[in-house]
Formats: sequence, structure tokens, C-alpha cells
Amino acid sequence: MNDLIIETSNLTKVYGKQKAVDNLNLHIYKGKIYGLLGRNGAGKTTTMKMILDLISPSSGNVYLWGKEISSNKSTILSNVGSLIEAPGFYHNLTARENLEIFASLRKIENKESSIKKCLELVGLSYNDKKTFSQYSMGMKQRLAIALTIMHNPDLLILDEPTNGLDPIGIYEMRKFIRNLCEQEKKTILISTHILSEIELLADDIGIIDQGKLIMENTKEDIKKMRQEYIEVSVLNIEMAKSILNELSYVHDYEVVSGNKIRIPEKGVIPYKLNEDLITNKIEVNEIHLVRESMEEFFVKVTGGEGIA
Repeated sequence: MNDLIIETSNLTKVYGKQKAVDNLNLHIYKGKIYGLLGRNGAGKTTTMKMILDLISPSSGNVYLWGKEISSNKSTILSNVGSLIEAPGFYHNLTARENLEIFASLRKIENKESSIKKCLELVGLSYNDKKTFSQYSMGMKQRLAIALTIMHNPDLLILDEPTNGLDPIGIYEMRKFIRNLCEQEKKTILISTHILSEIELLADDIGIIDQGKLIMENTKEDIKKMRQEYIEVSVLNIEMAKSILNELSYVHDYEVVSGNKIRIPEKGVIPYKLNEDLITNKIEVNEIHLVRESMEEFFVKVTGGEGIA
């Protein structure tokens, strides 16, 4: 497809006897935010480094805009901005002064206007006299993002951009990234191990575990895959179980806590269940429809113990 920006074909990286990345096939489309989700050590950073040709794959290929990266590196990477590791900013210089040095090294034209625009996009002042050493973690991350977009690339590759931020910083970074996609028309590949961030931010999601791509789909399709349940909280769990065993439309259920029962939603109508329980003198404290959480879904598809 002509709107496929990044494609990897059986991308593999082996260190000794360890496969860090195992036959990975990613598809990142124009104008989308693609979230690469996996626990720490799953192979996310290694994958991004191979996409950027910072390390060579053991086998497989990376294509950006349909061109193989290793043989077209100089032309392709000029249109890519990346944040893989913290940039080496000078602690005694301001944001503007730091970016002026990088702009000169990169031979960026219209240096002043480029710096002004990228600082404005991330919410930092061009004329601020505060030095980098005085910045909060959130401001440092904003400046790092400013550096990645200073040359106005069409593609951004960001490795754990919210790592180490407090809740306000995470919220602000999410807004910056969403704005870069929606307003500035950037295509963005972002890695994270934070499930809630992927759910709020990404359009498409790839789940990677032990170097393997477990699943790749749109966020909306993954949402549909997550099972729905009726959760009912009762006063007497044993009495409730005996009644559920007698109801013809309840084929399966699970006790998930001392007084809470979870019933797969298919074929079960909440108000009918509530009515039948009350008729049989079961005191119902609460009943509602819930969707399987992203964490529960992640654990299910990876067969793991959760994400950390």
C-alpha cells in the first residue's frame, strides 16, 4: 500500500544464543500513531534501533517509504526524527542555545524560525533564560521532543517518551504527541510498557513479547476482542452460586473476590439476571457490565504475569 511508512520483514536480532527480536513483521501507516507495547526487555528498543539502522539486524529487512533502510540511509533518515536515548544537552545552556548548536550541526536552514516553531509546539519559551540544569523532568522531555522535530520530519520514532514523568507530565506529553499527529500530520511510532498510555494515545497497536509480535491490530479492533462480563456483587456468595447453577442462560461464571461473581456477557441480560437473583432472595449489592481491562487482555495474549 502506498501509505505504508514503515514495514519490517522477518526482522531478527540475535545476541549470542538470545533472540532479542524474532521474525518481526510491523506495518506502520501514514498519519497514524502506532504503539509498540511490551514489557521491559521485550525487544522494543532493539527493534527501533534496527529501524533507524543504528544496529544491523541478524536477518530480515526494514523498509521506510518502501525503500530498504540500509542502502538508502542518507536520504531516508533526513525525514525521520527519533528519541531513543536522552540527547546530550548542555546543562549550562538554555533551550534555545542548546537547539542552536544542534541546528548548526545539522545545517538546518532558517535556524531561528525552526527553533521558535519546535519550542512553541512543545510549550517551551524561545526567550526563557532558565538553563537545562534547572529544568524539571517534564521540561527536559519536551526539549528532547523539540530536538526530534526541529528539522520538520514526517516520521517520528519515540522510545518510552513518558518514562520518568509524573502524571501531569504524562498527560502533557500525550497531548503533544497527539497534536503532532493530528495537527502537524506526523506519523509516529512510539514504544511503551504503560498499558493505559497506549489505550489513550495509539491508533494501531503491536504487542511484542520475548521478541515476537504477538498481535498487530487497530485499537478499536483490539477493544472489540476484549471480553465483556457482567459483574455482580452479592451478600451471600454460596447462595448466589447455587441459583446461578440453576439458571438455564448462565453457562459459566467465576468468583473473582469474596463477594463478586463475573459472568461472560454473551446471552446474559443484566436486568434479567438481577431480577432472578432477587426473586430467589439473593441480596444484590451491585450489578454492571464491564469490559476486560487492557492489562487482563495483555496477560491473556502473552500468557504472562502482567507488565512491568
